Amino acid sequence: MRWTLAEIETFLAVIDAGSISAAAARANLSKSVVSKRISEFELALG
Repeated sequence: MRWTLAEIETFLAVIDAGSISAAAARANLSKSVVSKRISEFELALG
C-alpha cells in the first residue's frame, strides 16, 4: 500500500497540533476524516 500526500500532511498536522481535534480544526476537516487518514497511513506503514 502506498502513502498519499493527504495522509502524510494529516499525520504531520496532528503532530504539530498535538491532537486529532486540533488538527481537524486547523485544516477545516471533520475529526472523522482526520482519524480515517491517520488509520490509513498506519495501515500503509505496516
